Amino acid sequence: MVIGYRRVPPSRIEFGVALRLYDEDRVTEAYNAALDAGLGEEGEYALWFRQIEAEAVTRARSTVRKIDDYLEVEFIPAEAWMGVDSLTGLAQGSIQAVCDRLAWKSQARTRVTVLAKDVDTPFATNPDGYCVRKNEFFKICIPAYVLEDEVELSAAISHEYVHVVSMLTGGEYVEPWFDEGVAVHLAGERDDEILQEIRLGRWPWLSPRELNFKVRSDEADFEDADSVLAAYQQAGLVVGEVVSVVGEPALLKVFERSQKHSFWRMLLLTATGTTAFDSALKSVTGKSKPWFFEQARRRLFG
Repeated sequence: MVIGYRRVPPSRIEFGVALRLYDEDRVTEAYNAALDAGLGEEGEYALWFRQIEAEAVTRARSTVRKIDDYLEVEFIPAEAWMGVDSLTGLAQGSIQAVCDRLAWKSQARTRVTVLAKDVDTPFATNPDGYCVRKNEFFKICIPAYVLEDEVELSAAISHEYVHVVSMLTGGEYVEPWFDEGVAVHLAGERDDEILQEIRLGRWPWLSPRELNFKVRSDEADFEDADSVLAAYQQAGLVVGEVVSVVGEPALLKVFERSQKHSFWRMLLLTATGTTAFDSALKSVTGKSKPWFFEQARRRLFG
């Protein structure tokens, strides 16, 4: 899950201060500012408050280990039962695997943070983990329960690192369903049981617009988590169709071409009702977005 923009515009100066400190990863100070600001008259800041709180509680007891010039791992030593070397090695290996499969040669300053067990609660803002862009680096936050399974931990880090690549190379032009679908695909998170539920009609097959809405964390219904999981699986299935046509490195090309348009090109796309992402997908694959959705639907339903 990627956190790319604010859920609510800060209408109170105090919470604006908290968010600015949070962007600097001064999370303890951000938490104090958030406490002063409160949750808002209608609780409009609750989601951000919980996210800041989770990182601040973790920071109070954590250690940051630098792996190389681009990667740091933050963890609480007493809670890293799998061993620090295993944790840092797994983080580094998971990130490198994503880079290799996408044939991405660049690097991005990234901190992988394993959140404190104290904040691993049902009301956590993003209970399965998230990626957020700080001022100086990207931060991947992983819930403590994931440490219980190395395969799941690797998948979680891989999933979130895809968002790092997407934000750096495609930015806001990449449609959410594609961003999450690539993450599901490269993390190996395909769930045949959920796909079977879609096939049997428990969850509807969504259009691109519906899928974008469902996977976007800021707009999805958090009380309907199962349907969101189904949407992620559909997105992964459609991306699998893209991979079957052009291979995994082409996913990076779609990211990159989504934002590499001149002013005049963007003007033309707008005039013709085509998005930058649709143009990028078509230019890389030779196929349209509706075509991939239909191919994935036919593969699933037979």
